[in-house]
Amino acid sequence: MDETLLMMIAISILVAAVIGWKSGIATALMEIAAGVIIGNIFPIELPELVNTLSELGLITQMFMAGLEIDLSFLKQKGKESIKIGIISYTIPFAVIGLAVYILFDLSFQQTILFSLALSTSSVGIIYTILRRKGILGPRRKLILSSIMVTEFISMVILGLYYSDITWTVLAVLFFIILATLGYGYLQKSYHPFQESTTENISIKFILAILLIAEFLASGSGVDVILIVFILGMLLAKYVEDHATLKNEIEAISFGFLTPIFFFATGFGISLTEFGGVFWQVAALVTISFSITFIVTYLVAKKNFQKRARITAILFNAPMSIGIVAATIGIEKGIIDHQQYLILLGTVVISSLIAILLGRYPEDKLKITKPAS
Repeated sequence: MDETLLMMIAISILVAAVIGWKSGIATALMEIAAGVIIGNIFPIELPELVNTLSELGLITQMFMAGLEIDLSFLKQKGKESIKIGIISYTIPFAVIGLAVYILFDLSFQQTILFSLALSTSSVGIIYTILRRKGILGPRRKLILSSIMVTEFISMVILGLYYSDITWTVLAVLFFIILATLGYGYLQKSYHPFQESTTENISIKFILAILLIAEFLASGSGVDVILIVFILGMLLAKYVEDHATLKNEIEAISFGFLTPIFFFATGFGISLTEFGGVFWQVAALVTISFSITFIVTYLVAKKNFQKRARITAILFNAPMSIGIVAATIGIEKGIIDHQQYLILLGTVVISSLIAILLGRYPEDKLKITKPAS
């Protein structure tokens, strides 16, 4: 049965990718949908191999989130990005936190988890939407850099608040930073690292660091999320400057590991159980989407004018960080299964609405008629 299930998983992930590509809907949403369908048709446990690959998918997903935080990109519109990002994050964070605390009678720790999951947006998804219209112009760069700020804040809170900051954590972080800096020094100092093989060495180096970080973290009970996120930030500029390396990392991550993670996420969702929390999800989607839209629209009007509405919609796609937050919450026992379904359902539906309504329009060009 394991071989048959593995084949169905592979085929369903491939079909999800094709549908996502053809429809323009984020592939991750299609992969979750595929997991929901297969999981409800065959209510069995996933093979251990799939669970292991799913854990690696979670790690690579956070590494990719770190890569998306391009510090040099932020510097171009630093003041405006930080202003828009912080305001559009903190006010919804507080309002959503108050709402879930009252409506669902959550603890403080659960409230923070819900707030950080729903107050951010996914850089990866929004970049794909904005990039469809060609090279990013100043306005689209500002939108993306502002969303980077919200994703960064959520990752820092998630990594620090829900991890045990011990000497072991600091040792792992120090090791990763030292290894990364040391590798950069070797590339600049020694001829072999400047040849065409550098991308092959680099991808192996990155994979080795990720596996070592996971081994050290799991062996000491340390959460690996913050570690790989920081690793991604440290390597962002280097990866961006090496197109081949970036393509290889994306192929391993988006083409293999993260699809399994999203599929496994959907596989664990029972439609019957989800039906029992549908109205809670609908209420939370309404609250979180509305407050984020209103706050972002008001702060974006000054910078984007005609694009303020689209910008406010795009800030409502918490796909990546939201799913990771829900996964960490259920695995650490912070939230129960019902709360997990509510949070996950809200994240997915909000992201779907943002993707469908947030199609960024092409800029209208003024065409001057030739003189007669």
